[in-house]
Amino acid sequence: MYSKNLESFSIIFLFCIFLLPLTKGYILVVSTQQFMRKKTTTTANNREIGKNLPSI
Repeated sequence: MYSKNLESFSIIFLFCIFLLPLTKGYILVVSTQQFMRKKTTTTANNREIGKNLPSI
């Protein structure tokens, strides 16, 4: 019982380690896209950025 709990904990721990840089990278990408959107006011660019954003 104890070893199974430890195993699941280690899987969650590894998952968190792998997930952290991914979420940081995603936040960075989203913030840069929002910054670019503010710089360019054309609707064509906004539509392109919207296409590139993955649906949550």
